[in-house]
Amino acid sequence: MAIFTIDYSSECLNRRYTFTAILPCDTLNSPAYRDATPVKYKTLYLLHGFSGDYTDWLTHCNTKNWASKYNCAVIMPSGENSQYLDLPFGYNKYGTLIGEELVRMSRKMLPLSDKREDTFIAGLSMGGFGALRNGLKYNDTFSHVCAFSAGVSRFEYPIDDPRRNPINDSALGDLKAAFESDMNPRVVVKNNIANNKVNQKIWISCGSTDDLYGANVGFRDFLIESGYDVTWDELPLAHEWAFWCDQLEKIGQWLPLKNGGKDNISRLDR
Repeated sequence: MAIFTIDYSSECLNRRYTFTAILPCDTLNSPAYRDATPVKYKTLYLLHGFSGDYTDWLTHCNTKNWASKYNCAVIMPSGENSQYLDLPFGYNKYGTLIGEELVRMSRKMLPLSDKREDTFIAGLSMGGFGALRNGLKYNDTFSHVCAFSAGVSRFEYPIDDPRRNPINDSALGDLKAAFESDMNPRVVVKNNIANNKVNQKIWISCGSTDDLYGANVGFRDFLIESGYDVTWDELPLAHEWAFWCDQLEKIGQWLPLKNGGKDNISRLDR
């Protein structure tokens, strides 16, 4: 197991940017441990929630063991309360960072597969929203999209709905313009339908006692009606790490990670 904290100069943010990566490169049950043949790992881009950072998934869940068990690289960036969107002020292109720059830079620095079928994105709460919006938008990059307790209420609730969170809204700029743009995952889905790109597998889940449950059910139904292959999961839990850690383990079984991860590599000679 190797854990890296990587700092690079981000064009999207016009500053230094840090992310954490896990590579199961020295895992004893990995074919790569005794095999000198270079490999490229399947990769999960894993997003944290509001007020979190790139250490959250390592701190709260056994993400290291997950990477080892499934022989899958995990890339954990910081979203810094950005909603993982290109914000309408300053150098804050977090959507482009997640969907393009981070993928490009992490593949450049680490032995990661560049195949769409080997590349996945997941997240919780704000990160669940970011995984949905950016996973769907960057359809050519991510084959599987996973959202846990996603903060889709920012676009599922009408502009005048009292349930709206003013902190979330403040990042979006003009709300009417945001609703009509591809900041809105529903707009992204409609664009994908128009371009015949409804070809991803989606995992969406929420605790049944979570305040975001209704919004997630509504977006789940919209995805199904739009023709997506959707898997839904729920537990009698709230907006909490017990649920999100459970979901991480479940998607390990759901993602195309063969034999508990033992065959989960793309060899350079294949």
